[in-house]
Amino acid sequence: MGRSGSGKTSMRSMIFNNYSANETSRLGATLYVERTEVRFLNNLNLSILDCAGQDNLMKNILMPGNNQLALCQVLIYVFDVSNIEEPKDYITFVDVIKRLNQTSPSCKFFILFHKWDLVMEHEKETAKSNIISALIKSGEEIKFHELYLNGTVKIFTTTIWNETLYLAWSRVVEELVPKANIMKNYLKKISRVLNAKELIIFERKSFLSIVSYSNMFDQDNFYNFNSDRNDGYSHYGVTADRSQKISSIIKTFRKSASYYNGGKFQKLTLHSRSSIIYLDELTDTMAIMLVLPNAMLNESPINQQNINNGNSGNYLQNNQNVSSSTNANENNSMNYNYLNSNTSVKNSFEDSFIGSVIKTARDYFQNIDFGSN
Repeated sequence: MGRSGSGKTSMRSMIFNNYSANETSRLGATLYVERTEVRFLNNLNLSILDCAGQDNLMKNILMPGNNQLALCQVLIYVFDVSNIEEPKDYITFVDVIKRLNQTSPSCKFFILFHKWDLVMEHEKETAKSNIISALIKSGEEIKFHELYLNGTVKIFTTTIWNETLYLAWSRVVEELVPKANIMKNYLKKISRVLNAKELIIFERKSFLSIVSYSNMFDQDNFYNFNSDRNDGYSHYGVTADRSQKISSIIKTFRKSASYYNGGKFQKLTLHSRSSIIYLDELTDTMAIMLVLPNAMLNESPINQQNINNGNSGNYLQNNQNVSSSTNANENNSMNYNYLNSNTSVKNSFEDSFIGSVIKTARDYFQNIDFGSN
């Protein structure tokens, strides 16, 4: 929700319809309410209501007999920071919160200070502080200050021209993800098996990050947000929008690839001097990305054991040709020096080993019933 022209439809089209920022200029104004249905996490359905922001239409939506806002789980309220009409826009926001408190008392609130790129760099801190102060003043009746401090209301600065939009929407999606701890615990297991640096699960249509895990820091998830700053960035060496930068890059790449193969983007493998990045389909609604050390086979004690036992993801059983080409000994252990010196064989081995782990993960995630308690 938000005032007409604030950019609501543009961001929805970018996130869920794969529009580029430039393509949103051809979108028209929303009239009344536009509903988008997205299949989400196997057996869930995400229903997105894009509400018109014209004064008369907004009043209609907020009328007591209108049930459009019933059973709402998340509100995303958008302020166009380049064109805020005071105090009218703040009063309308308060009216929306009051209505949701009646129809959807468990609703979580996200506020986007949108078109943030139009604010001069040296004025951004002051501009944000002034808008929050105005919201606190206008929202005394709904105790906005308390809602903001306890995290019930989360505020993000966004623009369609960088990854801040994906950062904010990923936080929204995280609020809707059931059984996130189950997913994260399974990522920990994969990390131990593959000695993975990072793992991220994305929602496939929007490519928003759902859950992530890293062993690079002494914490479960280094995408945690700094609640003191409440702006989507963390204290740690890796910023909280890291996964959203990846999301933005992959969406751009996928769009470019669609010009050549009709949008059939399935998986991607990248090798650098220090890391290997695998991106693959996990289920019909999820994708997984793994970041592994380039010397994965050397560094992982579990992988070394699997290799020596001839049990690396059923690799030797299913790929006897590589086993023989590497002069496997009587105990079926791989000739490791040869593996490290022969790039094509090594890559084939890695692909098979990791592929078997992802296949197991795919079977696991496909069977999670996200609709049950």
